[in-house]
Amino acid sequence: MSTCLGSIPRRALLGAMGATSLGLAGGLFSNIRVASAQALAGAVPEVDRLSVQVVTEAYEHAFEPSGRFGEATVQRGRGRFSRDLPPVPLRSEFGLALHLESTRGDEARRILVDFGYTSETFNHNLDVLGIDPAKLDAMALTHGHYDHFGGMAGFLAAHGRKLKPGLPFYVGGEECFCTREIGPENAAASFGALDRKAIAEAGLRVLFAERPSVLADHGFSTGFISLVSFEKPVRPSRMRIGMRANGVGCAPDGLPAEKRSLTVVADDFQHEQASAST
Repeated sequence: MSTCLGSIPRRALLGAMGATSLGLAGGLFSNIRVASAQALAGAVPEVDRLSVQVVTEAYEHAFEPSGRFGEATVQRGRGRFSRDLPPVPLRSEFGLALHLESTRGDEARRILVDFGYTSETFNHNLDVLGIDPAKLDAMALTHGHYDHFGGMAGFLAAHGRKLKPGLPFYVGGEECFCTREIGPENAAASFGALDRKAIAEAGLRVLFAERPSVLADHGFSTGFISLVSFEKPVRPSRMRIGMRANGVGCAPDGLPAEKRSLTVVADDFQHEQASAST
């Protein structure tokens, strides 16, 4: 687990991307009030400095040296150590969670991207790293797989009252909320689903970023990334279309037309997005 500190003077990492308006109008959508994220138009947002801090990861480089690599400074996270108290290490776990902090002049933005596999590990590492949920400006989910959102409900239960009112939560679309399953189809096992109740109770403002969209003023999300390769994506999981009686799942009306009448669909990652800044 490490922190990457870059001081790249307004150099573009990606070219400017055109934007189209999102197809989803704001309103109450499958029990959560959602709106379209601000579409990216013209030049991409620029920042003076970006820190990418790994909160949860499957492997910790605790004894790797820190140093400068090209234009980035890498500072290894080793947990919390002192001369008089027992060490409190970071925990490694299957899954991923990141904390982004950008600056532009005297303006700063702090964003959580993904939430790891369990809230126990995620909350522990946030505490060890000294990340204050009250200072967050946004949250974002790259895609709807449990190893990227499993820690979110427990995080909201522990810290929801500390978050800024109406904190933006960027997702790639309604497909992120579909229940997932893994294993053979004749012996399928649950792979979880986003907790709508936890999101609603925390007062998050859900923003669907199905097209390139501005992310907390300082960055942008790519929206759906088209598959242009001859290769087929690995499909280790399937998503089940529809809402359960307890409100868990995805609303068919929010999915692409070709999926609305289906029951189970192999994951094709049409809801996946990436984030970037220049």
